[in-house]
Amino acid sequence: MFFIYLVQNVRLMTCPPVTKLQPLLPLSDPNVSWEDFEKFCVDFIHHLPNVNECHRYGKRGSKQYGIDIFANLDDGKSYVFSCKQYQNFTPGYAKKAIDAMTYPADYYILLLSCEATSKVRDLWYAKGHAWDVWDIHDIARKVRYDLPIDHAHRLIETHFGTEWRKYFLGIKGVTLFVPPNEFFLPLMDSENLFNHVWSLVGRVEILKELHEYIDSKTHQVLLLPGGGGIGKTKLLQSLSESFIELHQGKMLWFVEEGVPITPESADELPARPCVVVVDDAHRREDLSVLLTIAQKRQIKLLLSFRPYAIERIRSMLTNAKFDSKKINELEPIKNLNREELKKLALQVLGSKYSHFADPLVVVSRDSPLVTVVGGRLLVEKGIDPRLLERDEEFQRAVLDKFQEFLIGNVSEQIEPDVCRKILNLIAAVSPIRLSEDEFRRVAADFIDIDPPELMRLLDVLENSGVLLRRGYTLRIYPDVLSDHILHNACLNMRGESNGYAQLVFETFKALSLAQILNNLAELDWRIRKAGSKETDLLEDIWKSINYEFQNASNFNRLQLLGFLDEVAYYQPKRTLKLVEFAMRNPATTPEDEALSRTYEFTHEHVLYKLPRLIKKISYTLDYLPRCCELLWELGKDDSRELNQNPEHGIRVLKDLASYDIDKPIIFNQIVLDKVSRWLKKPDVHYHIHSPLEVLDSFLNICGHSDKSEGRRIILTPFLVPREPV
Repeated sequence: MFFIYLVQNVRLMTCPPVTKLQPLLPLSDPNVSWEDFEKFCVDFIHHLPNVNECHRYGKRGSKQYGIDIFANLDDGKSYVFSCKQYQNFTPGYAKKAIDAMTYPADYYILLLSCEATSKVRDLWYAKGHAWDVWDIHDIARKVRYDLPIDHAHRLIETHFGTEWRKYFLGIKGVTLFVPPNEFFLPLMDSENLFNHVWSLVGRVEILKELHEYIDSKTHQVLLLPGGGGIGKTKLLQSLSESFIELHQGKMLWFVEEGVPITPESADELPARPCVVVVDDAHRREDLSVLLTIAQKRQIKLLLSFRPYAIERIRSMLTNAKFDSKKINELEPIKNLNREELKKLALQVLGSKYSHFADPLVVVSRDSPLVTVVGGRLLVEKGIDPRLLERDEEFQRAVLDKFQEFLIGNVSEQIEPDVCRKILNLIAAVSPIRLSEDEFRRVAADFIDIDPPELMRLLDVLENSGVLLRRGYTLRIYPDVLSDHILHNACLNMRGESNGYAQLVFETFKALSLAQILNNLAELDWRIRKAGSKETDLLEDIWKSINYEFQNASNFNRLQLLGFLDEVAYYQPKRTLKLVEFAMRNPATTPEDEALSRTYEFTHEHVLYKLPRLIKKISYTLDYLPRCCELLWELGKDDSRELNQNPEHGIRVLKDLASYDIDKPIIFNQIVLDKVSRWLKKPDVHYHIHSPLEVLDSFLNICGHSDKSEGRRIILTPFLVPREPV
C-alpha cells in the first residue's frame, strides 16, 4: 500500500509535563574566560534596543578610566559599562570599581557574572540615578525579554552553542527564518561551477519594483513568477545586498526549505517590521500556514515560484482571505536580451576569452544559467568551442559537462558510477529528508551501499557544492541541472522511457510518493511542451496508481487524491480519468478498524475532494467542457455553504465562469454554453443549486483582476466591457 498511518487510542486529556528552561547563562563557568565574558557583553549591549553604536574601550593594561565598554544611544545619551567576572563580588570590589570609573558619561552600568548582593547595589545606587547594576539575573532577563528573539537566538548560539540556545531560550533545531547572508552562503563560493558571485545584469526595473513593494503601504504580498534557470534566486540575492541601506528599520528573512512551517513558527520572528521571502514557493506544501501567520502579524511576503504554480498560489491567497488589493503580482520574469546576456558572458569569460561572448550568447538561447556554466567550461577548457556553432547540442553538452564536472570534482572520494546513481535518485525523489531512517535504508539498498556509507557520500557531495542543504532537506542545485539529470536518467537517446521512473516509483512510493509524482509529472510536461513526441514515461506508474486507487478504502483514496493535487496540472488526461472513476465507483475496501473507531470516512468525503483537482484539469482548454459537466454533477445537490467551502463544485464553476482580463473569452464562452444546455433540461430546477447561480458570474459588470502598470501587475477591481457579454 502507498499509505502508512498511525491511529492512536483516545486518551483522557492530561496536562503537559512541566519543563523548565535554564534560568541563567553560564557567565562564570570555568570554560568562559574573562575575554569571552567581555566579548559576550559587547554583543549583548550592541543588540539592545536603541543602541546606536557599541565598542570595547581599550584592553587590559590600557588606561581605561574604569570602563570596558562604551555605547551611544539613538537619543544621544552615552552609557559606559564595567565588566566584572567573579564568583562572589563583594562590596569592597564594588567600591574600587566606583572609584575607578572616571570616564565622562550619562550613565554608569556594572555588568556582573554573578548575583549582586544588596550591599553592592546600595553602594552603586548611592551614586545617583545614573548608576545601575546588571547582575547575572538582570542580564538573563534582558536577553530573554528585551532583545528581539532572532538577536537573542544568535547571541546565545554564538557565545555558548546550540545546546544553550535550546535550554535557555527554548528554541530547538533548525530555524525556519534565516538572514540573507546565511541563506545565500552556499551559493557564494566562486570555486563552484555555478554560483552567484557575478554582478546582476539587467533586471534593473524588476529590482526597483521589489524595493518599491517593500516600502509600499498598500501591498502585503508580492508574487514573482519565473521559469527555471532564469535568475529568480540571483534577483533575490541582489535585493538582499541593498536591503539594509534602502529600508532602515525593516528586517529581511528567507524561509529555509525543508523546515516545516507551523503556527508556532511565528514566534521566531521579531516584533519589528519584517519582509519574509519564500524562494521556490512552488515546492512548499505548507505555504498556507505562512499565509495565515502573515495575515495575523501583518508581515510582508515575497513569493518566487515557477509560473505553473500561479493558480495554486492565487487560490491559497484567496483561501487565506487576502484582499486582492494587497497583492502585487509581477509579470513572469522575461529572458535577458542579447545585450544583457553578453554583459554576463563577458564577466564569466574575462578578457582572455571575450571573443567567445557573441557565439555563447547565441547558443545560450536567453538562459543565464547556460551562459554562466557554458562560459566557465569554455574558460576551463571543459567543452569544445566548436559546439558554439550548434545551439541545441551546446545546451545539452553544457548540462552534460556540468554534471560530469561535478562528478569529476569528487571522483577521488566517490566512484563516478556510484555518484551518478546518487544524483539520479536525488533528482527523482528530491528534496530528500535524511532524518528519516527508513528512507536512508531504502536509498542505500537501491544504490547498493551501506546506509553509513550513503551518509558519508552525501556529506562529500554537499561539501563540494553538488548538493544544497535547505533546513532538513538536500537537493541538487541549480534546479535546471536536476531537471536535466532526471531527464537523462528516465529516457534513452530516442526519448523513450527506459524503466528507471517505474523502478524509483515502485521502490519509494511508500516514502516519497508526492515528490516522485511531482518530479516525474513535471518532466513529462516539459517534454511535451518542448514539442517532443509523446512519452510513455508515466504509463506504468499510472497503471499502478489506478490499481491502488480501485482497491483503496475511502481514507486511502483521500490520501492519494491529495498526492495528485500538483500532478493534475501536468497530467490532465489521466487525472480526469481517475476522477471519473472515483465519482462512479465508491470504495468497497473496508476502512481500518482502529481508524473507524475514531472517524468514519465515506464516499462523500472523496467526492468533496474532487472539484479542486477538476479545476486544475480545466486549465487545459480541451478538457474544460467535461470539467464543467463533472463540477455541475458534483455540486448541484451539495448542501454545503458556498462561502465556507471554496472547493464546492458550484463555487469552482462560478470561478471558472468569472471574467478576467488575461482569460481568453473562449474560456467563458465554453462555460456559458454548458449553462445554456443545462437550463434547457426539464428537471434543472429540482436541485439544491441552479445553473442560474453560475450565470450570475456572466452578469457581473465588474470584477477583480490584474491591472498592468509597466512591468507590474496589481490585482485591482475592473469593469467588464459590454462587447464580450
